[in-house]
Amino acid sequence: MADDDDTSWTTVPRTKKLDPPKSTKVDGRRAYRPAPGVAAETLIKQFNERQLIWRRSEARNSLCRTLAFSKPLAGWAISKAVCLGFGSFSEENQSNSRRTMTQWAIFMDIVKHLEGQGEVKIEVYAQEVKAVLDVDKTFLASLGVELIEKENFDDKIGPAGEHFGPQTFACDLFLEHSVETVTALVNRANKLVISTARMWVDTCYVLKVKDFTKEKQAAFRDLMDNKYNAFKFPHFSEDPHTVEGLYVLGPKPREDDEESD
Repeated sequence: MADDDDTSWTTVPRTKKLDPPKSTKVDGRRAYRPAPGVAAETLIKQFNERQLIWRRSEARNSLCRTLAFSKPLAGWAISKAVCLGFGSFSEENQSNSRRTMTQWAIFMDIVKHLEGQGEVKIEVYAQEVKAVLDVDKTFLASLGVELIEKENFDDKIGPAGEHFGPQTFACDLFLEHSVETVTALVNRANKLVISTARMWVDTCYVLKVKDFTKEKQAAFRDLMDNKYNAFKFPHFSEDPHTVEGLYVLGPKPREDDEESD
């Protein structure tokens, strides 16, 4: 035990001050920070595992019933599927990458289901605002997905909007919505939309989105209701946060469909 008059000091070595983390950039664009050691083969295995969980779920059965109810008499006739804002499957935040993979597994299963409803091969496109990591590109290519990349978007919906139309299934996985994105999703006559756009319209006035009045909110609801039947995405008990807030916007029956009943 040291004497009371011991004036010696214990020297604590100074640690080097770390610089704050810099945002990752690829080709001048913001990018996700990659997790170390993730290979495309790992992502493919994760994809198959997450899709198997989804395919065995009651949520999938419920969604298939919703799609059957919404299916036009002439069939879906969908030849393109566009996914907006998919995120990253290999970023260092494992919670985010796991959620992204589950969402992607669900999206691709819906594409396969729609293909089974017709004889047309569906072309699949994916767009992400941030620069996409190389391992994610390899993974998407292994699934036959065409990645839409552009350094700057001319509008909020980006070049993916060029593929919107009556032949398209459009899906956003928790895209950061705006008046422009919601208008593009709903106003360009996409055959099927799975999106958080409806939730955004229902809550944006409460969230005080700039220049979004009650009148504009009502107009957006009318626009959606005139074109689509809206259904809440089924509760996915195995991983509920991955689909919370999504709506299925299915086409309303046309007058000629109703007359042919």
